Order: sequence, then structure tokens, then C-alpha cells
Amino acid sequence: MAKHATISSEAKSALSILNSDGSNYVSWNSALEAHLLETYGSMGKFASANAYTSIAPKTREQLREEYNMGIDEASNTLLDATYTDYIRQTSRRVESQESDKIKIFGLLTRLLSKDGLEKVKEHDEWSNVETATCPLKYLRLIRLVHNLRMDIQAGPEAQYTAMSRYNNLRQIDSMSNNEYRDAFKLAIKNLTTLDHPNVPSDADAARHFFMTLDVTRHKEFINTTMNAINRPSSAEKMFKTINECIKALNSFVPSVSSSKQSNLPAAYSAEMSTGPPPSSKPKKTTCTYCKKKGHVEKDCRKKQAEKQSDSKTCTYCKKRNHTEKDCRKKANDAKKNIEANVAESSSQPSSDQQFYHQSDQDNMMLGFGFVTELGNISTSSPDKSSDAEPECEYVPDLIPCDSDDEEDQSDSTGTVQPAPDHEPRPLQVQMYGSVVHEKSWQVSYDTMANHSFAVSDEMLINVRDSSFVMSGVNGKDKGLRMGTLPCFGDVAITPNSPRNGLAACQVEKRFKVCRVQGKYFKVIVTDDFAIYFRYDSITGFYTATFDSHLLSKLNLIEQSDHKVFLSTVSDIRAQMSKDEIKRAETARSYTRKLHYPSDQALQRSISNGVITNSEITRKDLMLANQLFGPTVESLKGKTKDYGTTGEYVEFVPRSETKEQSAHVDVFTYRGVSFLLLVINPLQLLMTRWLPGSVSESNVIGALNQMFGKVKDAGYTIQSVTVDPGAALVSLDGKIGFPVNPVGPRTHVPVAEAYIRVIKERVRCTEHGVPFHTPKSLLPHLVYSVTGALNSMLKTEQTVSSRESFTGTKFNAKLDMRCEWGEYCQVHVAPDANKKNTHRPRAVSAIAMCPVSNNRGTWIFYDFKKKSFFRADRWTRLPMPDIVIELINQTHDADETASKFKSKSQTMSAERRAPPTLARDIVNAPTHPSAQVDSPDPIPDAIDVSKDDGDKEPSADSDQTTQDPVIAQALQMSVKAALKTDRDRVSEALKVELTQLVDKDVWIATKWSKLTNIQKSKAIRCYIFMKEKRLANGDFDKWKARLVAGGNGQDASSLLELYDTLSSPTVAHDSVMIMLAIAAVESHDIATVDVSGAYLECSLDKRDEVYMIIPKEVAYPLCDIRPEYRPFIEKEQLLVKLVKALYGTKQASKLWYDKLRGVLKELNLTEHPYDPCLYTGEIRGAKTYVLFHVDDLMITSKSTQSVDHVVNHLEAKFKAVTKNRGSKHSYLSMNISSEDDGIYLDMTGYIARTVEGFSPKRRVDYPANDDLFKIDDHSPKLDKEKKGQFHSHTARLLFLSKRTRMDIQTVVSHLTTRVQCPNTDEWSKLERVMHYLACTPGKRIKLSKGGKVKMSAFVDASYGTHHDGTSRTGIFIFMAGACICGWTHRQKLIVISSTEAEIVAFSEGNRHIIWVRRWLRACGFDTTDATVVHQDNQACITLMNGEGSPKNRTKHMDIRYFFVREHIKSGDIRLVYTPTKEMIADLLTKPVTGSLFAYLTALMFGCH
Repeated sequence: MAKHATISSEAKSALSILNSDGSNYVSWNSALEAHLLETYGSMGKFASANAYTSIAPKTREQLREEYNMGIDEASNTLLDATYTDYIRQTSRRVESQESDKIKIFGLLTRLLSKDGLEKVKEHDEWSNVETATCPLKYLRLIRLVHNLRMDIQAGPEAQYTAMSRYNNLRQIDSMSNNEYRDAFKLAIKNLTTLDHPNVPSDADAARHFFMTLDVTRHKEFINTTMNAINRPSSAEKMFKTINECIKALNSFVPSVSSSKQSNLPAAYSAEMSTGPPPSSKPKKTTCTYCKKKGHVEKDCRKKQAEKQSDSKTCTYCKKRNHTEKDCRKKANDAKKNIEANVAESSSQPSSDQQFYHQSDQDNMMLGFGFVTELGNISTSSPDKSSDAEPECEYVPDLIPCDSDDEEDQSDSTGTVQPAPDHEPRPLQVQMYGSVVHEKSWQVSYDTMANHSFAVSDEMLINVRDSSFVMSGVNGKDKGLRMGTLPCFGDVAITPNSPRNGLAACQVEKRFKVCRVQGKYFKVIVTDDFAIYFRYDSITGFYTATFDSHLLSKLNLIEQSDHKVFLSTVSDIRAQMSKDEIKRAETARSYTRKLHYPSDQALQRSISNGVITNSEITRKDLMLANQLFGPTVESLKGKTKDYGTTGEYVEFVPRSETKEQSAHVDVFTYRGVSFLLLVINPLQLLMTRWLPGSVSESNVIGALNQMFGKVKDAGYTIQSVTVDPGAALVSLDGKIGFPVNPVGPRTHVPVAEAYIRVIKERVRCTEHGVPFHTPKSLLPHLVYSVTGALNSMLKTEQTVSSRESFTGTKFNAKLDMRCEWGEYCQVHVAPDANKKNTHRPRAVSAIAMCPVSNNRGTWIFYDFKKKSFFRADRWTRLPMPDIVIELINQTHDADETASKFKSKSQTMSAERRAPPTLARDIVNAPTHPSAQVDSPDPIPDAIDVSKDDGDKEPSADSDQTTQDPVIAQALQMSVKAALKTDRDRVSEALKVELTQLVDKDVWIATKWSKLTNIQKSKAIRCYIFMKEKRLANGDFDKWKARLVAGGNGQDASSLLELYDTLSSPTVAHDSVMIMLAIAAVESHDIATVDVSGAYLECSLDKRDEVYMIIPKEVAYPLCDIRPEYRPFIEKEQLLVKLVKALYGTKQASKLWYDKLRGVLKELNLTEHPYDPCLYTGEIRGAKTYVLFHVDDLMITSKSTQSVDHVVNHLEAKFKAVTKNRGSKHSYLSMNISSEDDGIYLDMTGYIARTVEGFSPKRRVDYPANDDLFKIDDHSPKLDKEKKGQFHSHTARLLFLSKRTRMDIQTVVSHLTTRVQCPNTDEWSKLERVMHYLACTPGKRIKLSKGGKVKMSAFVDASYGTHHDGTSRTGIFIFMAGACICGWTHRQKLIVISSTEAEIVAFSEGNRHIIWVRRWLRACGFDTTDATVVHQDNQACITLMNGEGSPKNRTKHMDIRYFFVREHIKSGDIRLVYTPTKEMIADLLTKPVTGSLFAYLTALMFGCH
């Protein structure tokens, strides 16, 4: 049973807050990397590797080869089970990695100081980091902001800061020599990176390093070195490099008095040079006992060892120098009798001593066997024959660390004698009666090395080329390769080294290490596994033996971060050989054929020869129990009702504080709502599931139950603090307690913290079970987590909340009898009135949570009946694959029900297999998964979370969704469409069905040919009608679309076949830039629509998608193709999809890949800044092709080039509609090519948008001066009108991002009010609608001729908003008109208009540079600087370097240097433009009157 890594107290204490100036960055970064590795395993490597550990699934054939499986039918069946389990675990590892990323992201935030966090959030990249929630990007940004090393160019402020850091460096008490050296070198590197004019030389740096050492620790070294240098006759000089200084420091031997007072760490530095030797050397002494030099008799190890061994006499072999626990002769005898003892080896060891005496089977379960011979390890004298049998066997340095008694676990002093000068001899491992020769390696624990090293790469993985220099006592050595030792990280390969060594400094960053001087180092790898490096008095090294078994176990530990907690049959099967599995299956067949005798009876019969010609042994029966567990049939048929007896429960006094306060909040997890009640100061948590909606009645009922329990326990509630949600605020006066709601846009702090903890624990538990948790099990999972939290001590508690409230202690024997999600056979008593009942005596169930009574009762889930029950007795078993599949089916049904549930469908109907369809598929509700391809992605909603408050989203953010429900007029059910236009709708239906039949989208099949799993995964389908219109608003045609219910598909299984399920669409900025180029260069334009595009794509042969077609569609299909009639069953037609039908999850990805392949056939290449734009030379002319799903636009100077692309598309796809005229409709825009340029408008879209808004008078501008003023006293809109406000604002946002950027400012403001609109905001919405109704024909004119180049207008409005923030506006101009615009509220509050302009310029600079790079990638000349118009002369002076940023704008240095660098490089040139000519004013403030008319004329290119 695998366990997640736990966070040790040492790791917790090592983590610290990163100072805002980065002064403790080195120690902070080292502690963080060690903590991430310890807590998250391979996932945590990204901090040091600067990349995530990839998880690449293996193929079936790779698994076949890895497990050495054959190709016969039995092997294929086994391979299927193994592969399914492997893919499921790989998918969970990916899910767990994503969950870990979120946790690490939060950890990084908590490890930043308040000022440091503000600096990070002020950086331009913060918005991207926050959106992605990527800890790797976050860590890079933290290093960037706090470290001055990366991506920041030279400048006076940065240089000054770097030099200040260097001058203020001092070694502190908690900093080791190597850590201080690294921090010192980092400070010098900062100076070099920033081109500081006074970078210290090596000698100056070494002197400064020497003089800033910790005087308390290194006083004697400093004095000795200074005396040696200052002595007139001495030739000693000050250190030339820092490495010389650190080498001299580490090799310095202090006097005896000094060494007793200080605990100097041993260190071994890489890349050292020879430094000055210490001036005083210890006097050589000779021991009078052993006659050896270097110590005196009282310190003689030989004398101490002999004295200690006198008291040790083995009671087993009667020999001295060891105890019976370590007797090798006893271990050898145990090995010889392994067959006799194997039946008694099922119990787990309770101590280290038991471990040594167990049979081989137990050792193999831990991953290793007994070592019978090893190199020079021997207790015999050298003159004995080499083939003589040793007195006792060697026990490997690999034992479980169940005990904390360090002294009792070690007694190997003097027995390990590795030969460092030659390769050790092969080692024999006894394994299930067979002998396997394997190689072993001696590895030392080196306390003086700062990097691990190995003689060869034999025990390493991931061996790679690397150049480095290692320096040690034997001199310098160059290395060219590096490898990885599982769990221990990178190891340098040094062939000239006399031995292998693990650097203590690296090991101690990863693991807790216990040391017993002169005996061993104990490296605790996991909670139940440790490696001992034992002391060898001959060599003076602490060594351990690494063999293949140990390396395999280390590799499994490193990869166990995402393994499940509960054992399954597939897990155990994967650990057995094919022969063992076959023998276990044969043994279990004997049990069935003999009608389930007891294992003891069957063993006796086989051993005594009662059963002749038997194919099995007692060992095979044990293998069967290990693989399958006890037989379920025996549990169901033999279990007797012995009753239950209560356990003794220890009672404790309850809390004396009776007055309590309550904190209430509602939270949702995976769509399931819960009510949380926190009782303080008890710190007691109570949770209740809220079925259905979070209504006032549900909340009151749950609170009354919980408050009743509190009252029954003798406590009184004084006050109730609630979240400002509608269901909680209305509780005042209805629950009998005073209710205190917190402020708007805030949460209950106490409850919010516990909600986060509960969700984290629930997620961890979900990742620890081998199945997908159905929603129906979530309530009991939350209850179980809540009970566990109440049973644990919280901060500042001396008694748990459970003890204080109930007066009973947590009883592990009762409350931890099971794990949540564990598979059990639960014993049920027979009916007393029916003695011979055939009712099973056990029920298959899943453990949920304890009831916490003195009988140890637990709640279980019967996954067959889908019900919960209580029980006191059960048997725990490995979980079979069929149980996992059944629970996963329940999970899938729950997910499907939550998405497709309607009034006519219940949860139980969704769980049937095969699933049934809704009665009237024609009237099925529209669902987001049933998307209809549309070149008109018009939004219907803005996704704004409730926590955004008045935070204003930028108008350049994707606030629009492509929901297919675009008003009733655009998409509706077939029945509604038939009432409107029967003839044309009927014809459209026939065209759609005929198209599906002609393209062979599916193959008809029958239910009887499907397995139960295939039946459960069958999906539904829906049919919709859409009224298609041209961009000018004129009716075009009716379009029918049969759509698959793709949300019923399992995305995780699809990711096994496809690398991703997402596909991009062309950026609107790319479309506008492309049209501007077409206007300037007089391009020919063609637009193409591929009808039924998704149906051009074939599914992967391994991708099985079965779909149910209802009678309303099935019978018309039979009229078109009569061959379908025999497949009609229960008025439904079952088909297997062959093509990518609309609505399936993989359809868009397959179409994107197919279209890319078709374009590449024309030798077109993907644009590096837009994956939906392809460019290249066709017939000598530059040609551009961009596409949005199945709508393409082709432009080129050459008409022949455009025709060539169109002809190629017609040859590749069956139904292609092309437009080669001068007027085009593309993405809701009207594109008109005229003599003087290209004109763009959206008149049809505007006409539909302003329906219902009739202005009483002409409106010439969209907003008044009070646009940003918020009237809190204005009445709120009702629910219906609030929805209308939301929908209208979404449509305006879509329009403002395309051809009507003149309304972008007002729309940007309206998007911030969709959650709380009032009548004042509605009047602002009405005004912009009236303005559009009065000016529907405004067009963007892209002028013909000239040169392809861009310019920009950037402006800021200082302190515009009520909270003091300013607003930024940016316009990009090409072909004489504005093609792109952005406006948003600045996140940083500034103190002057100049600072506001700098912030705006730094934000606009990102867009400008992107467009420059876009043009450069297309081959256009961008050597000339882009002109940026600015109306603030102080900002221009500052940006051009003619002023100083100090004092007034010192805190703006990052933005200042960022902009200055692009100005210095010649990318940008600032030009002053008067305010009256500043077009970007349209995006920063409400402009009115004649100025608005003038600026909009400039913007539209009509000046």
C-alpha cells in the first residue's frame, strides 16, 4: 500500500519567508527545492530542473515486452487487464500532478513577504501566471523579481541595488560555508549581468569574502590566516579566489579547545584550487594500545570495540562479538528451512528484530531477499580458504525503520570491509528457492562532498553528457557525464574516483538523517523504509550496499507519488511473474472444484498425500490468497453471526467554556453543495449535505439539526457569522440566534480557511482510491474528512475538538478499522425466522466512514443496490477490476445526469445500461456540448465570477462564450422551427440526414453485439435547427444539425488516443492585420466554407463511440437507406461512429489536424504567432490562408495563387462553398473591396442587437461624462432584466472588439456591472444602444497603397475611477485606420499623471512588440522604429533618458527600464501628439461632442 510523502518537521522549519529584497534568496531557494522534492516527489523536481516531469504513457506492446507476455489468448487477456489498469493509474497521476500544481502555487504565495508579493503582482507577466496557475512560471517570476539576474537590463537603479547587496553581505549563524559561498557568487554574478562598472576582481572578492565570514565560528581561522600573511618572513599571500578561501577554511583543523566549543560542519567544495595551508598542524600522537598514530589510547576505537564486544555473546551460536539478533548463522539456518517456514510468513513484522527472522516471502514483499555472499565482507581471518563456509550470513543495509530506537538497530561495526580499489564480487540473492546472481556496489556517505559521485554509470539512470570539474584530496578530475540515482538526484560520473559517494549536503536536503557517531548514518527515505550507512573502522567510511533490489525499490518510491492507496488485484498481479499467476489461478480453481474447503483443510490434504497427482502446493495456495484474497463465495456462504462486543472507550472531561460563537458558510465541491458550521472556541466542524439547490429552507433545516446537537451537548450559541450569500443573509430572525453577515465581496475568514482544508483532504483521498469517485459518495467522504479534522489537534489546542465536544477520545482500533473507499465483504446475519435461508452471508461493499460508537460500526456503500448501510463486521479484500469498473460506471452516470438532467429524467434513469433516450428527442433542451458549427460566434453570456466585485476585466480579455443558444431566432428545436417554416425546415432536415448517410458517418449495429461496458458508454444525440443569416442581416437558409451528446464521453480515455482534445481558432487581431495588408497591397480575396467539415475526419480505429438514434430520426434515416431497418430495436437505432460527428469531444481536434495537413500539402507553413494562419509562396506570390474552424479566408496579390488554393480545397473536401466576389461575409463582418481600399462593417449584427431599443432623439456619442460614476442608491434590476442586461452587454462586447471600437470604453465599464446592475447602469446601456441605432453604417476604411507599417496611440487617464486607479487606452493603426484597440483599468495606483502614462506605455508596449514580431514573421521590414504617439511631454522626456526616474517615480523602475530598453534598441520611437489629436482618448474617458466626432473619424480612417 503506497503512501504519499509526508512533510517532516525539519522541512517545515526550513521553509521561510522570502525577503522582499531577495537577501535570503539562496537559502530560501535551497529549502524550497528540498521541501518540494520531499513532499511532492518527482513533481517537485521542476524547481531545480526548470521543467515539469513528463508523464508519457506506454503502449500495449511496450507493456507486453516489459512484462514478457506472450501472444496467446490468455496472455492477451492478461495484457488487456494490465494495460487498462496502467492507463487508469497514468491518468490519475496526471490529475494528481495538476492538483499538486495548485497546492504548490498556493505554497509559493505563502512564502512571499507582503512587499515581495506586491512586487510580483506589479510585474507585467503576473496576469499570465495567475491565469495559468502554473507554479513553474510563478517561480520563474519570483526569481526574476527578487534576483535581478534574469531578463532585466542594465540601469542605474538595478546596478545600485546589486552593489548594495554585495557590500552588505555577511555570513549569519544559520548559513553554512557553502551556502554563503553560493550567495556571495550570486551577488557578483548580478553585478556582472548588470554591467556594473565596479565589478570586483577575483582577489578583491576573495578578500571581501574572507573578511565577512562569521567571526563567532571562524575566529581562530581568521586570526591564524592573518598572522600567517602578516608575518614578515612568510611567503603567504591573501587568497586569490573565493574557492581558495573556502578550501582553506574547510581543511582548517581548529585546536582542541576551539573544536569543543564549536560544531564546525564538514564540507567538500567542487571546483576548488589549492589554497594556503593552515599555519598550525595537530601534533602526531601514537596510541599505546594499538600502536597506531593519530590518536591516544583513551580514544582508541579498537580498544572500545573489544571492550564492548566482551559483553556480547550470541545465545544461538555461543560465539562472541554479536547478539542473537544479528547472528548470521541463525539467518543462514532460516534460509535453508525457507520451504518449511513459508506458510507462517503472512504476518507483517512488528519490529526490526522480527524482520531479520522472517522467511524469504516477507522479504520479497518488501522488495529484497537475504544476501548470502558479498565481496570482501567476512568475519573469518585472511588465511582461511576462500570457499570455506562463513560462520554467519551478511544482512543487507536495508531495513524498515519502524522503531525510533537507534541504538538497538545497529551493531555492524567492523564487519563491513569494502575493497575500494577494485570491483566487488557478484552477490547472490536467495529468491523463492532460486539463486539469482546480481551485482552490488559499495556507496559511502560523504560528509565532506558537496556533490554525489560514482565510479561508473551502472547503478544510474538518465545518463547524459555534462562538463564539470571535481576537486578533492586526490586533486582535480574532469568529468563528462552525469547520471541520476533514484531518490538521491544527480550524481557525477568520475571513473578515476576510488569509490562511490553520496554527498551528505544533498542527501540531507531530501531526507531526514539520523547519526550515531562511530556507528551509522540512517537515511529515512519514507516513513517505513530507511537505508543504513554503517561505519567501517578499517577504512573510516560509512558505507551501504546498493544492489538491483534496492535500486528497484528506490525507483518505485520515486515514482509512487501518484499511486493509489488501496491495493487492487491488478496491482498485485503486476508484481507477480506469469508462472506465479498461473499457479495461483490453478490453486483457486481447486478451491472452487472442491466446493470451497478451508485453506487449512486443503493444505493438510495435499501435504499428507490425500490428493494424488496434485498440481499445486501449499505455497500455491498462499499465492492465491495473496493475489485474490479470501474467496468471496466462502465469506458469503460461511460467515457466522458471532455478534459484536463493545470496545472500551476512554472518557475525558468536556470543555468548561459553554458560550460559543458560530461561523456559517456554504461551499460546493464538484457541483455538490455543503453547509459548514464552525463552533469556536471549540474549533468544532460540522458539515451537512444540501441536496438540490442551496435554498433558504434547506439551509435552515440543516442548521437546526446542527444547532440541536450543540444544544444537546450543553453548549449555547451567542452569535452566528454568515457569508453574504442570499440564502444565509436571510436567516436573521429565523434560526433563533442573531445573524451577523460579513461585508460584500468577502467571506467568513474562519469558515473559508476550513473549507480550503476540507477540499484539499477530499481531493487527496479521491486520488488515493483506484476508481473515480461518484458524486453520490461525496457526502460521506466530506463527513469522513470532517470527523478526521475534529479528531486531530489544531493549532494551540491541547485537547481535540472531538474530545471537548463528546468527551471521548479517538480510538484507532475502532475508528481506523478501514480506509475510505476500501473494498470489503461485509458480514450480514441470517434471518432468524428462516434457518435455511439462501441469503448470502456477506455483501460486497465500499467502506465510507466510522459511526464513532464503542462497537466500531462503519457506514458502507452497496455499489450494486446503490445504497448505504451500517455494519460491525467485515473482511477487507483487494479490489477487483470489475468493482472498479462498476463504480466508474456510476461516476459516469452521475456526471451525465448532472449535465443532461431535466424534469422528465431522473437520476435512476440515467444509470440504466443500456441508457435510454429522452421521450421526445426533437424537444430536447439545447446543451453547450451540442455546439453547431457557426461562422458567427456571437456571445450570449459573460463569465464573471462573484468574487470579482468591481474589478474591471479588460476589454481585450475573452469575456465572450460561444454558447449555441443565440436567442430563439438563431437556434431552436425542430418542432419550433417546423411551426415557423415547415417546408424549408423539412427540406433542411432531409439535406442533413442525406449528407450523414452519403458520408458514411456510422455503421449500424445491434445491442446484442456490445459488452456491458460498451453499452454503458453509448451516448445520445440531438438535432437542432439554425436560421442562418448573412452579415448584413438578410435571411440565408435553414440549417439542420445532428449533434452527438459528447459530454457523455470519458475525456481521460480519449487522451490515451489523442494528445489533446482542444483546437485553436484564428485570433481577431490576425484577421484585422491580414485585411490591412490586403488593402495596402491590393490583394485578391476569397472566402471558403467547408460544409460538414467534421464529417471529413475519420475516428481512430481504437476509438469506439456508440450512439443511440431515436425514432424521430431513425425512421427518416431508414427511408433514405432501407438497410437500416433490421437494426431498429425498441424504436431506436444503434450505430457505431466512423466519422467525427458534431458534438463529440475529439471532432474539433481531428478537423484542425486534417485542415493543417491539407494546407501543408501546398507548402504553406504555420505562422509562429497564430496557429490558424498559414503563409507561403504559391506560383511566385506570397499567399495567406487563415481559418476559423471551417471558414477560411485566402488573400494574395496573385489571383492565380488564390484560385490554386481554392481548387486544392475543392479537390480535398466534398462540399465547399466559395466566394470570389468583391463582397464577403466573414466572422459576422461585411468585407467590401472597393477602388480606394477595403471597408469593414457589421450593420446586420447591429440591427439585430438594437432590436427593442428605439431612440426618441438622435444620439451622437455613446456615453456621458458620468460614465464611471457608480450610484449605490439606484434600485437594483429584477432577475429578468438582470439577465437581459447580461445578454445585451455580451453582444456589445463582441461588437466592440471588431468594427465598433468607438463603444469599447463604455462596454468595458458595463462588463464590470453584470453581477449587480441597477437602473442607472441600464440607462447607460440604453444610451449606447441608441447610439448604435443612430449610427449603424459607420465603417472602418483600410486605405489602398503605401507601405505595410504600423503605428500606435497610447494614453492614460489619471485617477479616473472612484478607487483612484487610472485607465489605459491603446490603438494600433495600419492602412490609415485603427485595426486593434484595448482599454482596461490599471491595477497599480499611481501618484501622478506621468506615472500613469508610464504604466500605460509599458502595457501597450507588449501589444506593439507582438504586432511587430507578427509582421516580421511574415517577411515585412520592421527595421524602422514603430512610431508611438504620446501626449505627455514629461513621460516622453523621461522615456528618452533625458530625465531621472528617481524620487518621483522610483517605484516604477521595472516598467521604466522595460520601456527604455525597447526605445534604446530602436524598436520604438516616441512622438508628441497634442491632446486634441490623441485618438486613444476614446479608450480612457467618455469623450463627447465635436471632439468625439473628430476622433472617431480618425479612428475609422475617414478623416
